[in-house]
Amino acid sequence: MNDLKTAFMYRIRDLRIKKNLTLDELGSIFQVGKSAVHNWEVGRNFPSNELLIKLSDYFGVTTDYLLGRPEVPNEIMTNSFQTGPIALEGNINDLTEEQKKSLQALADHYARENKKVK
Repeated sequence: MNDLKTAFMYRIRDLRIKKNLTLDELGSIFQVGKSAVHNWEVGRNFPSNELLIKLSDYFGVTTDYLLGRPEVPNEIMTNSFQTGPIALEGNINDLTEEQKKSLQALADHYARENKKVK
């Protein structure tokens, strides 16, 4: 399975659950069947570009986020591990780029959640 489908399947499921939507409800909103939503969430299928944009608008995220990309430019993400808002002990340079992206995405997620609580 490619990285785009993998990221999308986890993120779309997470967003659906956070909105307390069933597969049927999300499908109804976008005029697709429950099986289509299920297939997105298990990585069997992928929405059209048009539908991807509608999903990002509905959930208030970027299409880049849905596709697994962090919501900050790469140079900011790379520098933030060493000098920015994320203070990590140890040698960050020993992590793969994918691991760095995962850490940044997790930090971004918690930052957004904290903003919602305030």
